[in-house]
Amino acid sequence: MLRSTLLRAKTLITIPKAPTTSGLIHHPLFFFFFSTQSQSPIARDLASTHGFPIEAAETLASLIGPKLRKKYPPVLSLFRDYGFSHSDITTILIRNPSLLGVNAYQSLKPKLDALVRHGIEGTTLVQVVSGDPYILRLSLSVRLDPCLRCLSRFFGRTPPLVDLFLVRRGTWVLHKFNNDMEENIDTLRESGVPDDKIVKMMIIRPRTLCRDPAEFRRMVSEIKELGMDVKSLMFIKGIVTRAGMKANKWAAKVEVFKKFGWTEREITRLFVKLPIVMESSVEKIEKALDYFLNQLGWTKEDVMTYPSLLFASLENKIKPRMSVLQVLASEGLITKKGMQQGLLLTADNFMARYVVKYKHRTKHVLDAL
Repeated sequence: MLRSTLLRAKTLITIPKAPTTSGLIHHPLFFFFFSTQSQSPIARDLASTHGFPIEAAETLASLIGPKLRKKYPPVLSLFRDYGFSHSDITTILIRNPSLLGVNAYQSLKPKLDALVRHGIEGTTLVQVVSGDPYILRLSLSVRLDPCLRCLSRFFGRTPPLVDLFLVRRGTWVLHKFNNDMEENIDTLRESGVPDDKIVKMMIIRPRTLCRDPAEFRRMVSEIKELGMDVKSLMFIKGIVTRAGMKANKWAAKVEVFKKFGWTEREITRLFVKLPIVMESSVEKIEKALDYFLNQLGWTKEDVMTYPSLLFASLENKIKPRMSVLQVLASEGLITKKGMQQGLLLTADNFMARYVVKYKHRTKHVLDAL
């Protein structure tokens, strides 16, 4: 191997007849000899036998201890058999080095085969496993295979299942699966929830679908009774938010709203409009309500109109923007509604609409930044 490499290199470069010592150090062949000799035996094997680039070989070699020296070659060969490139394999093993120590054909192959049977094959298989190599650590009999069968029955055909796994966090459902998922999916369908919204729950919070079926039915019924539209994404977010919170935490947040004069009905209206408001901590909700209601003098209806402001950052977003908006309002350049809408804009749009637009009409805008 080394001799043939040198012969090929000789045809590409001209070797000085009598190089000096300093010239030899900078010669390409000196670097080749030096880098080859400095590699560990495993790195040399990965580069020469398995074809990995030098840097990738050295990175992987650092993950392979003495006990793994006989186990890693079959793992590499197996991944290549399924179409994974050297770059793909390196990415997977760096993120999940424990795969280097598994039995390739008894542990890994059955899991890859299970994915292939359900339509996750070829370049899709490479994308899915490279994106989430931890799915290969899941139990085949307890999670991976039962979940794939459950999802195949739910979708009825392959393309939607493939689409699910290709979106960000789409494979989380594999990690959270238990045998209650299918019954809970049936509960949602019976309640009139469309399949595309059920898929959203799989992506947003798959563990919600794995709750005790009786408890899950109760939560679905509770959210329906609030008047939320079962066909909307807010219905799914309502279930997810309520299911992810212990009763005492929910009660504590309700009490904060009541402290500022909110009724149960008003709190329910706010939750129906934007359920994730209740995911903020008690402290954050209290500070936001105090700022908007007491310091700015907003009404509860104002807050109800722009509920997303309750979980925006007061220090990093709301207060800096208000310093600009209050200057403009004091000079009659914008209305109260303009101030409120200004808090919702992206940073670039805010700068364009409220700073750049008015900087020549009042010097105080720039002073407020």
